[in-house]
Amino acid sequence: MLKQKKFLVASLAVTLVVGVAGVVYMITPSASENLEEPVKQTVEATKHQKRPRRARKSLRVAKDVETAERIEMPARTGVKFNFDAEEEAKLTEEQRKLLAELRAALDDEQLKRVRAVSDKIQAMGLDNVPPFLQKEVLDALGWFDSKTMPELLGYLGSPDDEVRESAAEELLSALDDESLGDRAIKESVVSLAKVLTDEDMLEDLFAYFDQVRNSVAVDGFKAIMASGSAKAKEMLLDAIADFTDAEGIVTQQKLDEWLQANPDGDDDDNFYGGDDGFDDTVDGDDDDDDNQG
Repeated sequence: MLKQKKFLVASLAVTLVVGVAGVVYMITPSASENLEEPVKQTVEATKHQKRPRRARKSLRVAKDVETAERIEMPARTGVKFNFDAEEEAKLTEEQRKLLAELRAALDDEQLKRVRAVSDKIQAMGLDNVPPFLQKEVLDALGWFDSKTMPELLGYLGSPDDEVRESAAEELLSALDDESLGDRAIKESVVSLAKVLTDEDMLEDLFAYFDQVRNSVAVDGFKAIMASGSAKAKEMLLDAIADFTDAEGIVTQQKLDEWLQANPDGDDDDNFYGGDDGFDDTVDGDDDDDDNQG
């Protein structure tokens, strides 16, 4: 009888231990699951860090599509303006008149009139012009792609960070114009490299050296060595190595030696020539006088 009681007690104890172990196992995640969680968080963090650059590139692709569409279309059905009553109320009477003139010129696709407004804004001094109005001008200039590159370059000197970034974005989009010659591309890249400090934008910028001949690229590299921002100079060596497929080219003399060993081809001028990016004409300009009465 005593043996039977001991047996029952032992059986109950074993059952209890097994049951508790099962509950703990179900509640507690496995070691592998615990290890996977930090890895998953790291991957998500990496994706999050890369997202802004992908968004910027997507924006540029979208602009290219819009550019292609408006080139194919004989006329737009309307222009989307950034109406902001609060910001417009801060403008002076003269600035409000310029904003109205700008919108009318853009609605009529008259580049000369848009340029005239931009010139007046620049004459006021960008320190004295609200960023809202500067960005409206940039949007209008950007509508005409590479034809307004000289005007866009002027806004890289704005005291407002967002205006300078918007000007840089518009210039990067303008550089996608396939009609541009490589010298125009180089001049814009050099100008942008003086003010840009964002690594992603500089990486995008230096990629345009792939679209120029060797001699033009070397001229651009030299100019950036002399006048680029600190971040541009830091990243330039990698850009040179990518372009030349050679290491150790860190001085202007080394660049000259590389160019001597890798001169331009006989047909490069025909292939890379293109437009200089400073054409004064655009569809609708010839009709300015008629449209203005």
